[in-house]
Amino acid sequence: MNLNTIALQKGLTSITPGTENNLELVASIQAKLMTCGYMLDVFTFGQLRTSKYSDVTNYYNDIEDHLMSINSSKFTILSTTQVTDLVTEMALHAALGRFNEGSKYEGKEFKLIRAATEKHIHEIFTNLLLSEAILSNDDLEVIKWFINSGIRLFYPEQMGNVENMVNLAKMQVKVKINHPLDVMIMAIGMSGGDVSKSISENRDVLFKKFTRSERKYLIAMLESTSPDPRAMSNITGKWIRLGEVLHPGEFKKKYPQSAFCFLALRRGPKGTRTSKVHSQDWHINEAFQMGLAQGLNILVKLPAEFMKRLDWIIRNCSNIVEVAETVNKWKIAAPYTDNKKLYELYNHFDKRDEVNQRSVIVNGKKTKLPTLAVIDRTDIDVVLGGIKDALKYKFSHLPELGKVWIDPELDDIFLPNSTSFTAYTLLKLHAEARGEIVPETEAVVKFIAADFTGNKIEEYI
Repeated sequence: MNLNTIALQKGLTSITPGTENNLELVASIQAKLMTCGYMLDVFTFGQLRTSKYSDVTNYYNDIEDHLMSINSSKFTILSTTQVTDLVTEMALHAALGRFNEGSKYEGKEFKLIRAATEKHIHEIFTNLLLSEAILSNDDLEVIKWFINSGIRLFYPEQMGNVENMVNLAKMQVKVKINHPLDVMIMAIGMSGGDVSKSISENRDVLFKKFTRSERKYLIAMLESTSPDPRAMSNITGKWIRLGEVLHPGEFKKKYPQSAFCFLALRRGPKGTRTSKVHSQDWHINEAFQMGLAQGLNILVKLPAEFMKRLDWIIRNCSNIVEVAETVNKWKIAAPYTDNKKLYELYNHFDKRDEVNQRSVIVNGKKTKLPTLAVIDRTDIDVVLGGIKDALKYKFSHLPELGKVWIDPELDDIFLPNSTSFTAYTLLKLHAEARGEIVPETEAVVKFIAADFTGNKIEEYI
Protein backbone atom coordinates (compact mmCIF):
# COMPACT_ATOMS: atom_id res chain seq x y z
CA MET A 1 0.00 0.00 0.00
CA ASN A 2 1.24 3.48 -0.87
CA LEU A 3 -0.04 7.05 -1.14
CA ASN A 4 -0.55 6.91 -4.93
CA THR A 5 -2.73 3.79 -4.68
CA ILE A 6 -4.77 5.27 -1.81
CA ALA A 7 -5.26 8.53 -3.73
CA LEU A 8 -6.23 6.66 -6.93
CA GLN A 9 -9.00 4.78 -5.11
CA LYS A 10 -10.38 8.15 -4.00
CA GLY A 11 -10.16 9.60 -7.53
CA LEU A 12 -7.06 11.69 -6.77
CA THR A 13 -3.38 11.89 -7.65
CA SER A 14 -0.73 13.64 -5.58
CA ILE A 15 2.11 13.87 -8.13
CA THR A 16 3.97 17.21 -8.32
CA PRO A 17 4.07 19.06 -11.70
CA GLY A 18 7.39 20.09 -13.21
CA THR A 19 8.82 21.49 -16.47
CA GLU A 20 9.47 18.33 -18.56
CA ASN A 21 7.41 16.97 -21.45
CA ASN A 22 6.60 13.28 -20.96
CA LEU A 23 3.69 13.19 -23.38
CA GLU A 24 4.08 9.62 -24.68
CA LEU A 25 4.61 8.12 -21.23
CA VAL A 26 1.59 9.87 -19.70
CA ALA A 27 -0.57 8.98 -22.71
CA SER A 28 0.35 5.32 -22.20
CA ILE A 29 -0.60 5.57 -18.52
CA GLN A 30 -3.89 7.22 -19.51
CA ALA A 31 -4.64 4.34 -21.89
CA LYS A 32 -3.93 1.78 -19.13
CA LEU A 33 -6.06 3.68 -16.64
CA MET A 34 -8.94 3.78 -19.13
CA THR A 35 -8.87 -0.01 -19.50
CA CYS A 36 -9.51 -0.17 -15.74
CA GLY A 37 -12.33 2.39 -15.56
CA TYR A 38 -10.26 5.45 -14.58
CA MET A 39 -9.44 8.60 -16.56
CA LEU A 40 -7.13 11.54 -15.83
CA ASP A 41 -9.03 14.79 -16.27
CA VAL A 42 -7.57 17.42 -18.62
CA PHE A 43 -5.88 19.51 -15.92
CA THR A 44 -4.35 16.50 -14.16
CA PHE A 45 -3.17 15.05 -17.48
CA GLY A 46 -1.37 18.32 -18.20
CA GLN A 47 0.24 18.37 -14.75
CA LEU A 48 1.39 14.76 -14.97
CA ARG A 49 2.81 15.40 -18.42
CA THR A 50 5.17 18.08 -17.07
CA SER A 51 6.33 16.03 -14.06
CA LYS A 52 9.79 14.46 -13.86
CA TYR A 53 10.16 11.24 -15.84
CA SER A 54 11.25 9.38 -12.70
CA ASP A 55 8.20 10.69 -10.78
CA VAL A 56 5.83 9.55 -13.53
CA THR A 57 7.37 6.06 -13.75
CA ASN A 58 7.30 5.74 -9.95
CA TYR A 59 3.64 6.79 -10.00
CA TYR A 60 2.77 4.02 -12.46
CA ASN A 61 4.82 1.45 -10.57
CA ASP A 62 2.92 2.35 -7.38
CA ILE A 63 -0.53 1.91 -8.93
CA GLU A 64 0.25 -1.01 -11.27
CA ASP A 65 -0.64 -3.76 -8.77
CA HIS A 66 -3.98 -2.10 -8.00
CA LEU A 67 -4.81 -1.77 -11.71
CA MET A 68 -3.87 -5.42 -12.33
CA SER A 69 -6.36 -6.49 -9.64
CA ILE A 70 -9.29 -4.82 -11.42
CA ASN A 71 -11.51 -6.80 -13.77
CA SER A 72 -11.10 -4.63 -16.84
CA SER A 73 -13.27 -6.60 -19.28
CA LYS A 74 -16.08 -4.04 -19.46
CA PHE A 75 -13.72 -1.07 -19.73
CA THR A 76 -11.32 -2.33 -22.42
CA ILE A 77 -12.05 0.14 -25.25
CA LEU A 78 -8.63 0.71 -26.80
CA SER A 79 -6.93 -1.73 -29.13
CA THR A 80 -3.15 -1.89 -29.55
CA THR A 81 -3.44 0.30 -32.64
CA GLN A 82 -5.56 2.86 -30.77
CA VAL A 83 -3.04 3.00 -27.93
CA THR A 84 -0.26 3.63 -30.46
CA ASP A 85 -2.31 6.40 -32.04
CA LEU A 86 -3.10 7.90 -28.66
CA VAL A 87 0.56 8.52 -27.87
CA THR A 88 0.93 10.79 -30.87
CA GLU A 89 0.29 14.47 -30.33
CA MET A 90 -2.46 14.73 -32.93
CA ALA A 91 -4.49 11.83 -31.56
CA LEU A 92 -3.93 13.06 -28.02
CA HIS A 93 -5.35 16.52 -28.67
CA ALA A 94 -8.35 14.96 -30.40
CA ALA A 95 -8.92 12.73 -27.37
CA LEU A 96 -8.49 15.61 -24.93
CA GLY A 97 -11.22 17.50 -26.74
CA ARG A 98 -13.50 14.60 -25.95
CA PHE A 99 -12.29 14.40 -22.36
CA ASN A 100 -13.52 17.96 -21.85
CA GLU A 101 -17.07 16.71 -22.31
CA GLY A 102 -16.91 14.96 -18.92
CA SER A 103 -16.08 11.50 -17.70
CA LYS A 104 -17.33 9.67 -20.83
CA TYR A 105 -15.32 8.40 -23.79
CA GLU A 106 -16.62 6.19 -26.59
CA GLY A 107 -19.89 5.93 -24.64
CA LYS A 108 -18.24 4.46 -21.52
CA GLU A 109 -18.41 6.09 -18.06
CA PHE A 110 -15.13 6.57 -16.18
CA LYS A 111 -14.06 7.66 -12.73
CA LEU A 112 -12.16 10.90 -13.20
CA ILE A 113 -8.82 11.32 -11.44
CA ARG A 114 -8.18 14.87 -10.27
CA ALA A 115 -5.07 16.57 -8.96
CA ALA A 116 -5.02 16.58 -5.15
CA THR A 117 -3.80 19.26 -2.80
CA GLU A 118 -2.24 18.49 0.58
CA LYS A 119 -5.64 19.25 2.13
CA HIS A 120 -7.33 16.60 -0.05
CA ILE A 121 -4.82 13.97 1.09
CA HIS A 122 -5.40 14.85 4.76
CA GLU A 123 -9.17 14.65 4.26
CA ILE A 124 -8.92 11.00 3.16
CA PHE A 125 -7.63 10.12 6.63
CA THR A 126 -9.95 12.46 8.56
CA ASN A 127 -13.10 11.39 6.68
CA LEU A 128 -12.39 7.72 7.37
CA LEU A 129 -12.18 8.43 11.11
CA LEU A 130 -15.42 10.45 10.95
CA SER A 131 -17.28 7.73 9.05
CA GLU A 132 -20.41 6.50 10.83
CA ALA A 133 -20.42 3.33 8.73
CA ILE A 134 -18.36 0.31 9.72
CA LEU A 135 -15.05 0.54 7.88
CA SER A 136 -13.83 -2.27 5.65
CA ASN A 137 -10.52 -4.00 6.30
CA ASP A 138 -9.01 -2.03 3.39
CA ASP A 139 -10.11 1.26 4.99
CA LEU A 140 -8.59 0.21 8.30
CA GLU A 141 -5.32 -0.55 6.52
CA VAL A 142 -5.42 2.91 4.92
CA ILE A 143 -5.76 4.53 8.35
CA LYS A 144 -2.89 2.42 9.65
CA TRP A 145 -0.73 3.43 6.67
CA PHE A 146 -1.39 7.14 7.25
CA ILE A 147 -0.49 6.91 10.93
CA ASN A 148 2.77 5.11 10.16
CA SER A 149 3.62 7.35 7.18
CA GLY A 150 5.03 10.30 9.11
CA ILE A 151 2.59 12.67 7.36
CA ARG A 152 1.28 15.39 9.65
CA LEU A 153 -2.31 14.36 10.34
CA PHE A 154 -5.40 16.18 11.63
CA TYR A 155 -7.52 14.12 14.00
CA PRO A 156 -11.26 14.87 14.48
CA GLU A 157 -12.51 15.56 18.00
CA GLN A 158 -14.09 12.12 18.15
CA MET A 159 -14.42 8.95 16.07
CA GLY A 160 -17.59 8.58 14.02
CA ASN A 161 -18.18 4.96 14.98
CA VAL A 162 -17.26 3.07 18.16
CA GLU A 163 -16.80 -0.23 16.31
CA ASN A 164 -14.23 1.40 14.02
CA MET A 165 -12.35 2.62 17.09
CA VAL A 166 -12.28 -0.93 18.49
CA ASN A 167 -11.17 -2.43 15.17
CA LEU A 168 -8.27 0.03 15.08
CA ALA A 169 -7.45 -0.88 18.69
CA LYS A 170 -7.21 -4.54 17.68
CA MET A 171 -4.61 -3.44 15.13
CA GLN A 172 -2.93 -1.37 17.89
CA VAL A 173 -3.35 1.81 15.85
CA LYS A 174 -3.04 4.90 18.04
CA VAL A 175 -5.92 7.31 17.38
CA LYS A 176 -7.08 10.37 19.25
CA ILE A 177 -9.52 9.67 22.10
CA ASN A 178 -10.85 12.08 24.70
CA HIS A 179 -12.07 10.02 27.65
CA PRO A 180 -10.84 7.02 29.69
CA LEU A 181 -14.13 5.24 28.93
CA ASP A 182 -12.97 4.93 25.31
CA VAL A 183 -10.12 2.74 26.59
CA MET A 184 -12.59 0.61 28.54
CA ILE A 185 -14.67 0.17 25.36
CA MET A 186 -11.52 -0.81 23.46
CA ALA A 187 -10.64 -3.42 26.10
CA ILE A 188 -14.18 -4.85 26.06
CA GLY A 189 -14.18 -5.03 22.25
CA MET A 190 -10.73 -6.65 22.15
CA SER A 191 -12.02 -9.24 24.66
CA GLY A 192 -14.99 -10.21 22.49
CA GLY A 193 -17.64 -7.95 24.05
CA ASP A 194 -20.43 -6.25 22.13
CA VAL A 195 -19.42 -2.58 21.86
CA SER A 196 -22.82 -1.66 20.41
CA LYS A 197 -24.11 -2.15 23.96
CA SER A 198 -23.33 -0.02 26.99
CA ILE A 199 -20.50 -0.84 29.39
CA SER A 200 -23.02 -1.92 32.04
CA GLU A 201 -24.58 -4.39 29.57
CA ASN A 202 -21.09 -5.86 29.07
CA ARG A 203 -20.61 -6.41 32.79
CA ASP A 204 -20.27 -10.17 32.34
CA VAL A 205 -17.46 -9.87 29.79
CA LEU A 206 -14.20 -11.28 31.12
CA PHE A 207 -11.10 -9.45 29.94
CA LYS A 208 -8.83 -11.66 27.91
CA LYS A 209 -5.17 -12.25 28.68
CA PHE A 210 -3.68 -9.40 26.66
CA THR A 211 -0.24 -9.70 25.11
CA ARG A 212 2.45 -7.35 26.40
CA SER A 213 2.18 -5.14 23.31
CA GLU A 214 -1.63 -4.96 23.75
CA ARG A 215 -1.24 -4.05 27.42
CA LYS A 216 1.26 -1.34 26.59
CA TYR A 217 -1.01 -0.03 23.82
CA LEU A 218 -4.09 0.25 26.07
CA ILE A 219 -2.15 1.95 28.87
CA ALA A 220 -0.60 4.37 26.36
CA MET A 221 -4.07 5.21 25.03
CA LEU A 222 -5.30 5.77 28.59
CA GLU A 223 -2.33 8.05 29.31
CA SER A 224 -3.18 10.13 26.22
CA THR A 225 -6.52 11.11 27.81
CA SER A 226 -4.84 12.66 30.89
CA PRO A 227 -6.88 10.27 33.06
CA ASP A 228 -8.47 11.34 36.32
CA PRO A 229 -9.62 8.66 38.79
CA ARG A 230 -12.71 10.77 39.56
CA ALA A 231 -13.88 10.37 35.94
CA MET A 232 -13.26 6.62 36.15
CA SER A 233 -14.87 5.90 39.50
CA ASN A 234 -18.41 5.36 38.13
CA ILE A 235 -17.31 1.84 37.17
CA THR A 236 -14.54 1.30 39.72
CA GLY A 237 -14.98 -2.48 39.80
CA LYS A 238 -14.61 -2.78 36.05
CA TRP A 239 -11.42 -0.68 36.08
CA ILE A 240 -9.95 -2.78 38.90
CA ARG A 241 -10.62 -5.97 36.89
CA LEU A 242 -8.98 -4.38 33.83
CA GLY A 243 -5.97 -3.27 35.89
CA GLU A 244 -5.48 -6.85 37.05
CA VAL A 245 -4.80 -7.97 33.46
CA LEU A 246 -3.00 -4.82 32.24
CA HIS A 247 -0.43 -4.69 35.08
CA PRO A 248 -0.03 -0.86 34.85
CA GLY A 249 2.74 -0.87 37.47
CA GLU A 250 5.02 -2.48 34.89
CA PHE A 251 4.84 0.72 32.82
CA LYS A 252 4.57 3.31 35.61
CA LYS A 253 7.79 5.10 34.69
CA LYS A 254 6.58 5.77 31.14
CA TYR A 255 2.86 6.15 31.94
CA PRO A 256 2.75 7.42 35.55
CA GLN A 257 -0.73 8.98 35.47
CA SER A 258 -2.36 5.73 34.34
CA ALA A 259 -0.56 3.75 37.03
CA PHE A 260 -1.67 6.31 39.66
CA CYS A 261 -5.31 6.06 38.54
CA PHE A 262 -5.43 2.28 38.90
CA LEU A 263 -3.73 2.51 42.31
CA ALA A 264 -6.11 5.26 43.47
CA LEU A 265 -9.19 3.29 42.39
CA ARG A 266 -7.97 0.22 44.25
CA ARG A 267 -6.54 1.82 47.41
CA GLY A 268 -7.69 5.45 47.41
CA PRO A 269 -6.00 8.62 46.13
CA LYS A 270 -3.26 8.57 48.81
CA GLY A 271 -2.61 4.86 48.58
CA THR A 272 -4.67 4.05 51.67
CA ARG A 273 -7.72 1.82 51.66
CA THR A 274 -9.65 4.33 53.78
CA SER A 275 -9.48 7.11 51.18
CA LYS A 276 -12.32 7.30 48.67
CA VAL A 277 -12.24 8.48 45.06
CA HIS A 278 -15.39 10.46 44.45
CA SER A 279 -17.06 10.12 41.07
CA GLN A 280 -17.60 12.87 38.54
CA ASP A 281 -21.32 12.85 39.38
CA TRP A 282 -20.49 13.41 43.04
CA HIS A 283 -18.40 16.48 42.22
CA ILE A 284 -21.14 17.88 39.95
CA ASN A 285 -23.79 17.39 42.64
CA GLU A 286 -21.51 19.01 45.24
CA ALA A 287 -21.05 22.02 42.95
CA PHE A 288 -24.82 22.45 42.53
CA GLN A 289 -25.19 22.28 46.31
CA MET A 290 -22.99 25.39 46.41
CA GLY A 291 -25.04 27.19 43.77
CA LEU A 292 -26.29 27.19 40.18
CA ALA A 293 -23.29 29.09 38.81
CA GLN A 294 -20.79 26.66 40.36
CA GLY A 295 -22.60 23.67 38.87
CA LEU A 296 -22.86 25.23 35.42
CA ASN A 297 -19.15 26.08 35.43
CA ILE A 298 -18.37 22.36 35.72
CA LEU A 299 -20.99 21.18 33.21
CA VAL A 300 -19.89 23.66 30.54
CA LYS A 301 -16.69 21.58 30.24
CA LEU A 302 -18.74 18.35 29.95
CA PRO A 303 -21.16 18.85 27.00
CA ALA A 304 -22.61 15.31 27.03
CA GLU A 305 -23.27 15.44 30.78
CA PHE A 306 -24.72 18.95 30.43
CA MET A 307 -27.21 17.64 27.86
CA LYS A 308 -28.32 14.81 30.17
CA ARG A 309 -28.89 17.18 33.10
CA LEU A 310 -30.44 20.11 31.21
CA ASP A 311 -34.04 19.06 31.87
CA TRP A 312 -33.32 18.59 35.60
CA ILE A 313 -31.62 22.00 35.84
CA ILE A 314 -34.47 23.81 34.06
CA ARG A 315 -37.07 22.11 36.29
CA ASN A 316 -35.23 23.32 39.37
CA CYS A 317 -34.65 26.92 38.22
CA SER A 318 -36.58 29.34 40.43
CA ASN A 319 -37.07 32.10 37.84
CA ILE A 320 -36.59 33.02 34.17
CA VAL A 321 -33.24 34.69 34.94
CA GLU A 322 -31.77 31.37 36.09
CA VAL A 323 -33.23 29.67 33.01
CA ALA A 324 -31.55 32.26 30.78
CA GLU A 325 -28.25 31.85 32.66
CA THR A 326 -28.44 28.07 32.16
CA VAL A 327 -29.23 28.37 28.44
CA ASN A 328 -26.38 30.84 27.88
CA LYS A 329 -23.93 28.39 29.46
CA TRP A 330 -25.49 25.56 27.47
CA LYS A 331 -24.89 27.45 24.19
CA ILE A 332 -21.15 27.44 24.97
CA ALA A 333 -21.10 23.65 25.33
CA ALA A 334 -23.66 22.82 22.60
CA PRO A 335 -21.30 23.13 19.58
CA TYR A 336 -19.35 20.18 20.97
CA THR A 337 -22.37 17.83 20.78
CA ASP A 338 -23.56 16.15 17.58
CA ASN A 339 -26.53 17.50 15.63
CA LYS A 340 -28.64 14.37 16.03
CA LYS A 341 -28.58 14.79 19.82
CA LEU A 342 -29.54 18.45 19.48
CA TYR A 343 -32.55 17.55 17.31
CA GLU A 344 -33.63 14.93 19.84
CA LEU A 345 -33.21 17.43 22.67
CA TYR A 346 -35.34 19.96 20.76
CA ASN A 347 -38.12 17.39 20.26
CA HIS A 348 -37.92 16.45 23.95
CA PHE A 349 -38.29 20.02 25.27
CA ASP A 350 -40.97 20.96 22.73
CA LYS A 351 -43.36 18.58 24.54
CA ARG A 352 -42.31 19.32 28.10
CA ASP A 353 -45.39 21.45 28.82
CA GLU A 354 -47.46 18.24 28.62
CA VAL A 355 -47.66 15.28 31.02
CA ASN A 356 -46.12 12.29 29.22
CA GLN A 357 -45.80 8.72 30.39
CA ARG A 358 -42.15 7.71 30.21
CA SER A 359 -40.80 4.18 29.86
CA VAL A 360 -37.61 2.32 29.03
CA ILE A 361 -37.02 -1.18 27.66
CA VAL A 362 -34.53 -3.22 29.68
CA ASN A 363 -33.73 -6.79 28.57
CA GLY A 364 -36.81 -6.82 26.36
CA LYS A 365 -39.19 -5.69 29.14
CA LYS A 366 -40.91 -2.32 29.23
CA THR A 367 -40.44 -0.49 32.55
CA LYS A 368 -42.37 2.65 33.45
CA LEU A 369 -40.46 5.66 34.74
CA PRO A 370 -41.71 8.38 37.09
CA THR A 371 -43.67 11.18 35.42
CA LEU A 372 -41.75 14.46 35.29
CA ALA A 373 -43.27 17.77 36.37
CA VAL A 374 -44.21 19.95 33.38
CA ILE A 375 -42.09 22.99 32.50
CA ASP A 376 -43.55 26.44 31.87
CA ARG A 377 -43.87 27.25 28.16
CA THR A 378 -41.91 30.48 28.61
CA ASP A 379 -38.95 28.54 29.97
CA ILE A 380 -39.28 25.98 27.16
CA ASP A 381 -39.16 28.71 24.49
CA VAL A 382 -35.92 30.04 25.98
CA VAL A 383 -34.38 26.56 25.84
CA LEU A 384 -35.61 25.93 22.28
CA GLY A 385 -34.18 29.27 21.20
CA GLY A 386 -30.84 28.30 22.68
CA ILE A 387 -30.81 24.97 20.79
CA LYS A 388 -31.63 26.80 17.54
CA ASP A 389 -28.81 29.28 18.18
CA ALA A 390 -26.40 26.37 18.78
CA LEU A 391 -27.40 24.72 15.49
CA LYS A 392 -27.07 28.01 13.61
CA TYR A 393 -23.61 28.50 15.09
CA LYS A 394 -22.52 25.00 14.05
CA PHE A 395 -23.85 25.35 10.50
CA SER A 396 -22.38 28.85 10.10
CA HIS A 397 -18.88 27.45 10.69
CA LEU A 398 -19.16 24.77 8.00
CA PRO A 399 -17.61 25.30 4.54
CA GLU A 400 -19.82 27.15 2.08
CA LEU A 401 -21.99 25.00 -0.20
CA GLY A 402 -22.02 27.53 -3.03
CA LYS A 403 -25.22 27.87 -5.03
CA VAL A 404 -27.88 25.59 -3.56
CA TRP A 405 -31.51 25.15 -4.55
CA ILE A 406 -33.84 23.70 -1.93
CA ASP A 407 -37.06 21.99 -3.01
CA PRO A 408 -39.92 23.49 -0.93
CA GLU A 409 -41.64 20.09 -0.92
CA LEU A 410 -38.87 18.81 1.37
CA ASP A 411 -40.80 20.55 4.14
CA ASP A 412 -43.54 17.92 3.76
CA ILE A 413 -41.21 14.92 4.06
CA PHE A 414 -40.99 13.01 7.32
CA LEU A 415 -37.65 13.64 9.06
CA PRO A 416 -36.68 10.54 11.09
CA ASN A 417 -34.45 10.58 14.16
CA SER A 418 -32.89 7.35 12.93
CA THR A 419 -31.92 6.62 9.35
CA SER A 420 -33.61 3.22 9.76
CA PHE A 421 -37.01 4.93 9.90
CA THR A 422 -37.24 6.06 6.29
CA ALA A 423 -41.00 5.87 5.75
CA TYR A 424 -44.25 6.33 7.61
CA THR A 425 -45.23 2.74 6.80
CA LEU A 426 -42.11 1.14 8.23
CA LEU A 427 -42.66 -1.04 11.29
CA LYS A 428 -39.32 -1.72 12.98
CA LEU A 429 -39.02 -4.58 15.43
CA HIS A 430 -35.98 -5.59 17.42
CA ALA A 431 -35.08 -9.14 18.46
CA GLU A 432 -37.75 -10.96 20.52
CA ALA A 433 -40.33 -8.22 19.83
CA ARG A 434 -43.74 -8.93 18.33
CA GLY A 435 -45.56 -7.03 15.62
CA GLU A 436 -48.66 -7.31 13.47
CA ILE A 437 -48.96 -7.29 9.69
CA VAL A 438 -52.34 -6.08 8.42
CA PRO A 439 -54.12 -8.96 6.61
CA GLU A 440 -54.65 -8.83 2.84
CA THR A 441 -51.85 -6.34 2.26
CA GLU A 442 -48.49 -6.75 0.62
CA ALA A 443 -45.61 -6.59 3.07
CA VAL A 444 -41.85 -6.94 2.96
CA VAL A 445 -40.13 -8.42 5.99
CA LYS A 446 -36.46 -7.54 6.15
CA PHE A 447 -34.12 -9.52 8.38
CA ILE A 448 -30.78 -7.92 9.15
CA ALA A 449 -27.99 -9.86 10.82
CA ALA A 450 -24.33 -9.04 11.36
CA ASP A 451 -21.39 -11.40 11.26
CA PHE A 452 -18.49 -11.28 13.71
CA THR A 453 -16.64 -8.63 11.70
CA GLY A 454 -19.65 -6.30 11.78
CA ASN A 455 -20.42 -6.57 8.05
CA LYS A 456 -24.17 -6.47 7.47
CA ILE A 457 -25.85 -9.46 5.83
CA GLU A 458 -29.29 -8.58 4.45
CA GLU A 459 -32.02 -10.93 3.34
CA TYR A 460 -35.41 -9.97 1.96
CA ILE A 461 -38.56 -12.06 1.94
